[in-house]
Amino acid sequence: MIKSNFNIKILCAGLFILCLTNANAQTENDTVVNKDSVSIVSVLTDSTRLLICEFEGVPVIIYQNIKFPTDLTKAIMGEFAGVRVITENGQPGIASDIRIRGVNSINASSKPVYVVDRIIYNGDITALNIEDIAWLNVNKNINNWLFYGTQVSNGVIQISTKRGTAGYRPRVEVDVRFGFNFAPQRHEIITDPKTYTELGWLGLYTAKFANVQNKEIAVNFANNNLFSNMGINPYYNPFDRAGNNLINPVTGKMFDDVGYRYKPEKWSDYLLHTGKKVETNASISGGNEKFVYYTSFGFIKDEGYYLKSDFQRINALANFEYTPKRWLDIYLNIAYNNSVLNDPCQVNNNSNGFYFLNGIAPIFPVFIPNTKDYDFGEDHNRNFVYGMNPLALLENDKSKTSTNNLLLNNSIKIKLPFKLSIISEIGYNYFNANLNEIWNPFYGDAAGIGRRKLTNNIYHHLTARQMLRYDETFIGKHEIVIFAGHEIVLEQFTTNSMTKSFLFDPYNSDFDNYSVTDNVSGYTNKFKRERVFAGAYYNYAEKYFVNANMSYDKSPFLPKNRWYGSWSVGGAWLVSNEKFMRSSKKWLNYFKIYASYGVIGNDNFNFIVFDGTDIRPEKNSIFNAGIEINIKRVFDIEIDFYDRTISNMVIPIALHPSLGLSNVPVNDALMINRGVDFLLSAKLIHTRNIDLKVRANANYHFSKMVNLSKEMRWGKWQEVISPLKGHALDMWYLPEYAGVDKQTGEPLWYAYYDENDKYDAYGRINYIQDVFYYLNQDDANGELKHPNAKLTKTITNDCRNAASNFTGKKASPDVFGGFGFDFNCYGFDLSATFAYQIGGWGYDNIYATLMQDVQFGNYAWHKDMQNAWNPLTENYNTDVPRLTNGFFNTGNWGSTRFLTSNSALQLANLTLGYNFPQKYIKVIFLNQLNIYVSCNNLLLASARKGYNPFTFYDQNSRSQYLQGTTLQMGVKVVF
Repeated sequence: MIKSNFNIKILCAGLFILCLTNANAQTENDTVVNKDSVSIVSVLTDSTRLLICEFEGVPVIIYQNIKFPTDLTKAIMGEFAGVRVITENGQPGIASDIRIRGVNSINASSKPVYVVDRIIYNGDITALNIEDIAWLNVNKNINNWLFYGTQVSNGVIQISTKRGTAGYRPRVEVDVRFGFNFAPQRHEIITDPKTYTELGWLGLYTAKFANVQNKEIAVNFANNNLFSNMGINPYYNPFDRAGNNLINPVTGKMFDDVGYRYKPEKWSDYLLHTGKKVETNASISGGNEKFVYYTSFGFIKDEGYYLKSDFQRINALANFEYTPKRWLDIYLNIAYNNSVLNDPCQVNNNSNGFYFLNGIAPIFPVFIPNTKDYDFGEDHNRNFVYGMNPLALLENDKSKTSTNNLLLNNSIKIKLPFKLSIISEIGYNYFNANLNEIWNPFYGDAAGIGRRKLTNNIYHHLTARQMLRYDETFIGKHEIVIFAGHEIVLEQFTTNSMTKSFLFDPYNSDFDNYSVTDNVSGYTNKFKRERVFAGAYYNYAEKYFVNANMSYDKSPFLPKNRWYGSWSVGGAWLVSNEKFMRSSKKWLNYFKIYASYGVIGNDNFNFIVFDGTDIRPEKNSIFNAGIEINIKRVFDIEIDFYDRTISNMVIPIALHPSLGLSNVPVNDALMINRGVDFLLSAKLIHTRNIDLKVRANANYHFSKMVNLSKEMRWGKWQEVISPLKGHALDMWYLPEYAGVDKQTGEPLWYAYYDENDKYDAYGRINYIQDVFYYLNQDDANGELKHPNAKLTKTITNDCRNAASNFTGKKASPDVFGGFGFDFNCYGFDLSATFAYQIGGWGYDNIYATLMQDVQFGNYAWHKDMQNAWNPLTENYNTDVPRLTNGFFNTGNWGSTRFLTSNSALQLANLTLGYNFPQKYIKVIFLNQLNIYVSCNNLLLASARKGYNPFTFYDQNSRSQYLQGTTLQMGVKVVF
């Protein structure tokens, strides 16, 4: 945990003053918070990274000029231990996915909850302007969750918006930025038509040679079929001679004098571009001792690097705090956002531009040769997705989402006699999204028809919370806080959609122009949550801290078992405040030990439980313990251990069809998650003009499924036989790749058979398809079917005989986190944040498809295919199987061959700025003038170029919009 420059004794005195679970930190001292909130954390505010210390709930800010991405979900990457940020969609305006300390369920949500100004926020998180955020904290301790109920069983991301400051004249800030979005590096696909054609020729040659073992016959076969129905239609031969006169049979390479009739365009030159990004933010704040205010306005236009993809947002915020009487405090927050998201409207693989970029052979042009007419491939049987051209679709297909988001938060605090206070909080979130999709009638997914779909989603979320609080300190040493409250949450979600097709006039896209209504649908879901909560906190002499909390919730989803309880207890010992530690003060300035334990329910299921079921909420039993140390006011260390047991996990079990139901959810599964968070920061240089801080965090995580669901086996309910038991959910269970047969070039896999049951009735080997199931299969008596199995491992060239088995590899990294530095020197600021992960294995779908043995022209190839087994050049010592033009296509069989290390390092954020000295800018009536350059996702080091394990959980997608690189330049002025 990072500490500020403030006196350590003062900090220690405030660290646990408000240690109760009932609130996140805010700028009033009526808030009770746990050690995770009462700490100094990396937060976002004022376009800067802040170090924030909360003393009696009041943020004390020390900041440096560091610019962040527009989307706060990407801004926290690498900043918090135990927080993993996955950007599955790099489209501007789409938020990243966040997991705190792993996956905590199978069928219930594992997502954390956002809390904005003490109220749970269920709107689009990209609607929040990061410039309006005063601070952000990722809360991982159950002691802080119960204030918000069981919805936050996966952690809380607490956000406080900016507020005015009393006693100062109005403060005006203007921040203008301009930048560019660049496409990321993709897999190393062969883009040269000549190189690609050489590999196509090799595939034909190798296929024939495998049959006849005669080089001359194989050469003639390859020459004559390169551009034919066995290869590519001669129409797509871009070279200045026929296919039988392109390749030198001695080298397998093209003759040097081969030229082009036309040069096929690179699809990336037309589908990708450099997107522009413009952003402007302005705010004014101020106030007096009774009334303070903060208002802001922001605009952003963010063009993606993929053509016709962009995001535009207008937002406004107003925060008001009014104290008309000493006993009355009123707070009002109003935030409005309007955004427009244009995406490529290419969800289908066949029309998806990224699928083309990752898959189309470089020999196929974008346009019909020597014209500017789009080539769809259908007239000449293009091998790859004929009838489609994603560039043409972008001209006519549209997908636009218009969103309005309104957030209203209000709180009133009335101070009563006898140290009592009443706090009433009401929060309302309104979200309205209109999706307009058009598929043109000329070509593509709706060719000859034309189709349009309108979808409207409306969401209302109302939270009403009332709380009575008692807060007293006795004899200067005993502090007691007791509170109790009631909360009601009302949610309503309405969706309506209409799809029409067949246009009267193909050039008119008005909705009334469509003659046929294909589908009209809609529904409304209403949910009501209710709960009571209470807690107590005791602090003795700023050395010993104890708290206890409970929440009794009513679930809107469970027909039975509606009411269920959650609770937690915690405590801490501030050892450095003990008398016997005085001799250590010279080097050990701060030393704290803390622990907590609690049980919290989780009813946030990924499906609506139907009536008649008897399921209960999933039960999370969480233990947390750790230490915090400050050494010589330079080094700050925090080690945090957690142990979570998830019982009553809801998992569906299969039913007999005669019952009329395919499956029913039951509380059968059990999983454990354990790990350690580690944080280190150091203030290496601290002088008047030079300051250097370094920081690092890490998380080690371990998970295991203990119990699984049940199935009807041998006439009774029994636990499913699954390799998941005893392993992590993301453990890879696949056939194992065994390399390449040097003699034939065939791919090989490992296979198993039982020595006691080796042959079938026809004398064939009984290969085992699933090792775990074979060894654990039982009979009607509950006995193992193969108790004396003696498995032998062998090698096969038939993928159908390969056995699925434990790989010993899981998708999630063993260790992940981030590190960085903040360096200030005579007005110059340089800051960097890196994200990293060590261990873990992902299945590289893109690479697997680029390495498949297919007919010439059917798919693109990776440059590694040039190392394929080759009888012509006698390249036999390789792990890349032979190319056979798809005649013997088994090399792409799913196996460990394409498991790729997820160890990676990414430069998430980099900023260089300069603050002009006051003596130069005050003459032009400025309080601050700052110019800066920032860059996000600048560099990536991974196991394979183009392979980004920060963008998926277990495997990548051939149609994925990868996160790109953003470069921005800006200027900020403060009046």
